[in-house]
Amino acid sequence: MQPADVWAAIDRLMTLEHPQLVNLREMSRLPWSVWKRITDDQLFDMLHILDWMEIDRTSPVPVCHKMMIDDTMYHLPAARFTNVTCLEYALINDYYDAFISGGDQMSQDKLISIMLRPAGINADTFSDKRVKLVSSAQAATWLPDIAQLPAGIKAYITMLASANIQFIYDTYGDWIFKQVEPVTEDEDPLLSQEEDSGPDFRWWGTFMSIASDLLFGNVESVHHTDIHSICQHLVMKKIQYLKDKAAIDKASNRHSV
Repeated sequence: MQPADVWAAIDRLMTLEHPQLVNLREMSRLPWSVWKRITDDQLFDMLHILDWMEIDRTSPVPVCHKMMIDDTMYHLPAARFTNVTCLEYALINDYYDAFISGGDQMSQDKLISIMLRPAGINADTFSDKRVKLVSSAQAATWLPDIAQLPAGIKAYITMLASANIQFIYDTYGDWIFKQVEPVTEDEDPLLSQEEDSGPDFRWWGTFMSIASDLLFGNVESVHHTDIHSICQHLVMKKIQYLKDKAAIDKASNRHSV
């Protein structure tokens, strides 16, 4: 089945305002050629058996990685954001928050323009078929194409962003994020800070702090490092901090006896 047919099927399922049908398709493993022949009435009948599934999130794995818009091939990031850079991830978070908090259509289009990019040479990673992202201004040049997408496809890509943000939180949250509970729609996983520690610069402040260590280079170099490498670095720093703290506490207790 061609990518265009897959995206048409996704748009149809999402337009029915039942995105869990996309998850059902993944679980059933039925080919898109079968879903394409299912009538709307049959889809609605299927919804009556979904309550027991308790599906509350979209898979972080795209059901299709590419689509043609006009004469340009666009690609989505890899599953679980394994080829997403820090620059890309921070912008995705910013635009996702703006869209969720206010329902701003432009913020949603900007979010999608960061994720869904034209095919091109990407110097950041061999696994990324998308053109290298250098700025939000660059992504803005793709907005006219993004604006053409059907609402259902936009909704799916937005949910895909949410699922991957959640995956990052679930993977590293116990170590580096502020919340103990999973993120909600109106919450964004931010790096741990005390409430009175000053202004919250979100991920941008974290990247500046990491750049000061010079392990990944300057701020620009950090921006073009993949987000998982940075999160793993932060986890290792937290582990080392806890080890050092435990050693200091142990020594302090020994001297106080």
